[in-house]
Amino acid sequence: MTVKLTISLPDDLAGEVRAAVQAGRAPTVSAYIAKAIEWVRDRPTLEQVLDEMDEEFGPTTPAELAWAKAQMAPIPTDARPAGLGA
Repeated sequence: MTVKLTISLPDDLAGEVRAAVQAGRAPTVSAYIAKAIEWVRDRPTLEQVLDEMDEEFGPTTPAELAWAKAQMAPIPTDARPAGLGA
């Protein structure tokens, strides 16, 4: 069974979908969008990936978390190489 829906897409995405159909990568716009939804549905969420990592490697320790936060700290402006933006 199928259900008819009306959706709105940004112009650029609508153009990409139409081009994919014209190129034969999908038989119809509906088929293209259905395949995209299936692809997203079949991927694990970030929470699922992190839970799996915790199961495999154990939870993140405070030391590991501190290290990760230090790696993400912004580089002071005076320490940036020339030409590197803000």
